[in-house]
Amino acid sequence: MIFSIITISLIVLIIVLSIYLIREYLVYIDYFTIEPPKDRKELKALNQRRQVQKHRVSNTAMIVLTVFVLVVSFMLFNLMSVKNDTDKIKDQVTIEKKKNSVTSISKDDELKKYKGDSWDISQFSWENVLKNESGTQIDNEIALSKKLMPYIGENSVTIIRGTSLTLSIFAVGLTLEQFNKAQENMVSLKADLNKVPQISIVDFTFTYYNDKGEYQKVSQLYYQEDGVLKDAVKK
Repeated sequence: MIFSIITISLIVLIIVLSIYLIREYLVYIDYFTIEPPKDRKELKALNQRRQVQKHRVSNTAMIVLTVFVLVVSFMLFNLMSVKNDTDKIKDQVTIEKKKNSVTSISKDDELKKYKGDSWDISQFSWENVLKNESGTQIDNEIALSKKLMPYIGENSVTIIRGTSLTLSIFAVGLTLEQFNKAQENMVSLKADLNKVPQISIVDFTFTYYNDKGEYQKVSQLYYQEDGVLKDAVKK
């Protein structure tokens, strides 16, 4: 915002200064470059030449000024675009740093069984998330990711806000044993998410390594209908 105000102010200043310099130059031409003749006819002819010269100078100056302002505006626009791109990159770096700050679980750690007693996912501040009243979206995603980590391992959470919420949970780099435990916990998590009317779609994605060390990916999508999350594949 401040950068835009400075840009507009600079363009206006250039225009005003240019008009002032053009005016001073025309005054200089009128009174200092040509000695007025004493003969009335010659004076009239001189005035006519002055008018023609003024118009030429004015037209040329306005063309030059217009081109100059366009060039300056284009340069400033490019600078603003670069600044916006830089700000976006900085924001993205900040988001990645926040996400990477979440404590990770090693491949040797055993996942806990989700029972919904020590922590219930339905008790997360979903209503405030939908109303955008509980901190920034990235903070909500990180908070939920931390809560889920003991039950599904290393993960990232994305919450898409609209008239309702779309929840995407992506667990990564699990061992086969961790994956099996995470799948069991997913069933319990889904059951508790049935209590959350603000959520319309839930997407679980798990990546893991099987007993042969091969990379595997499993995705399960659910949509809410009549207060129940149903498998999108089994319609």
